[in-house]
Amino acid sequence: MSIRSTHIINDIQDCFYELLSQLATDTAPWTDWDILRAFPQQDVNTAFDQPIVYITTPTRTGSIGQQGGKPVFVWEIVLGVWIDRQAGNIDELGVMAGRIFDLFNDHNTLNKKTFTVTLGTTEYAGTTLLAMGIQVTTISGPRHLEASDLKEFRQEFTVELIA
Repeated sequence: MSIRSTHIINDIQDCFYELLSQLATDTAPWTDWDILRAFPQQDVNTAFDQPIVYITTPTRTGSIGQQGGKPVFVWEIVLGVWIDRQAGNIDELGVMAGRIFDLFNDHNTLNKKTFTVTLGTTEYAGTTLLAMGIQVTTISGPRHLEASDLKEFRQEFTVELIA
């Protein structure tokens, strides 16, 4: 396990960000999407140039105790897809949502996706979520979210994980 207990919230979010950023670098159609580490601020929302995938801060939802050992924590992290008609359309949102769901629902494929992440001063090249101590258990969604602009479309997924 490589994520640091003293920085677990940032480390989980960093690992998800780097995984999706790697896909956006070398895997179509992910290469058409912008990956953001946090919910987009208003200035980003008004300047869409491509669809957005965002990764929110993880939230601890429980723990699993082990006799004689340290407990592991159950977390949820929200992944959202956001698009407007200048950057795409509702069909593109469906493609994005399908890719997110498929990636996190297929654990065999997910656990083979490699990325590079720096935690503190240590770089982990060619690692996976599982190797970093993050085990994705389920994904739920998508939930359709109303946007303030009728030309925008948003959906969110909740990924449950153990770390």
